[in-house]
Formats: sequence, structure tokens, C-alpha cells
Amino acid sequence: MSSSSALTKLFEPIMNMAARTYQARVTKELNKMGLRYEDLMSRDEPEVNEALQLAHPDIVEGRYRRLKRASDLAFKQKNLQDYAPDMVLDPLKSELRTDVDKILQRDVEFDLLNNYKKG
Repeated sequence: MSSSSALTKLFEPIMNMAARTYQARVTKELNKMGLRYEDLMSRDEPEVNEALQLAHPDIVEGRYRRLKRASDLAFKQKNLQDYAPDMVLDPLKSELRTDVDKILQRDVEFDLLNNYKKG
């Protein structure tokens, strides 16, 4: 057993606990504004923009409405729970991430296949 794998096994439980704690805190903050984790992805990134262009209109509209609502709540310095306490939220639901990952993989593959042109 190498020292790096022993070190990895030693820190893995600690990192998992830290990841769960971080995820719980991020989820709590996202629920305050009614956002999803994916809503934090910037539309300025080309792969996110392309994924949004290819996404179903309901997904794009839902994202737009969540961002607009969060902006309004931040301006008013209120939480979503003040207006809709019974609303069921799923801030870790993923609708765009798989498409963004596929676009990134496609771009990497394209670069690899066209790498001969640079030499």
C-alpha cells in the first residue's frame, strides 16, 4: 500500500463529512431564496449558454423565474419562507448539468481530434 493511498483513505471520511456539511449549508441558503444549485451557473459560460439554448422551454422559464424571484427577495431583504412557507423545494435537482457535461466532453473531443492542425 502506497503512502498516498493510505493518506487518501485517512482523509476520505473527513472530506465526506466536510462535503455533507457544506452541502447542507448551501442547500439552506438556496432554500432561503428558492434557487437551485444549477441556477448559480453563469449564462456567460459558452457551454451553459448552449445547454440553455438546447433545453426545454419550461426548464429555461423555470430558471428565469427562480432568478427573478431571488433578485426580488434579495431587494426586499426577505426569504421565500416568509411568502410560501409550505413550498417544497429541491435545490439539488439537476436539469442542465448533464447537458453541460456532454457539451464540455464534446468540446474536449473536438479539440483532441483537431489537435494535429496545430503542429
